[in-house]
Amino acid sequence: MSPGGAPRLAVHARLARSKRLAGARSVELPAAPLPARLVCARLGGEPFGPPLRLVVALDVSLSSLRALPAAAPGLDAFAVWLGGELRDDDELAVVDFAETARVRLEPAPIGRPFALPAPLGPELGHTASTLDALTGPVGALCAVDRDTVLVVLSTGELTGLPDHNSGGDTDHLALIGLRAVRMPAFHRSGLGRVPGWDPPHGPAPRVYDGRDAEDVALALGVSLAALTGRPLVVR
Repeated sequence: MSPGGAPRLAVHARLARSKRLAGARSVELPAAPLPARLVCARLGGEPFGPPLRLVVALDVSLSSLRALPAAAPGLDAFAVWLGGELRDDDELAVVDFAETARVRLEPAPIGRPFALPAPLGPELGHTASTLDALTGPVGALCAVDRDTVLVVLSTGELTGLPDHNSGGDTDHLALIGLRAVRMPAFHRSGLGRVPGWDPPHGPAPRVYDGRDAEDVALALGVSLAALTGRPLVVR
């Protein structure tokens, strides 16, 4: 049985769909100078494919909050920037997690005004964080008529990361119906390329400053560009 008790055949069907969607998009973008701030950038090209559901998972454990104090305001700035970059029927959802997880923002159409509620706190646990906690809440957000992708904001000090020998194909986050996952690296996180999530070739991932809200917003913008196959260009 797969996470959540879904039949194995249904899990493999969702994984096959994820692989077909991944084959339809390129997530390795040509190297190009990045803007210093996300507000100075836009997504190049034109959106394509099914409507996008972007899920951002924010690690609210104490270790992550200490290392990434600007994660919440950076996510707020990113959400404002999104309004002019995606299609009106594309969606943003936010899940906070630590030892457990909870949806903070249900999928909200980009074309309609919305406000991010305040981050959830100690009720999710604070001594540790695990990606296993995301399986249920994020799996419930995956929809067959949408291209669902995930960006994880965390220091990387968490359990449940893909095994280096698995290539990510058997990772439970892929099995629940996600097409792709990205996890930006932040200073002092010790996190480099994540097997199965980041392109295996090319330069090492850029490292961002979790104490700077503008850098956190930029990390999210760069992740979105990789997930949609659209370059992030200077305005």
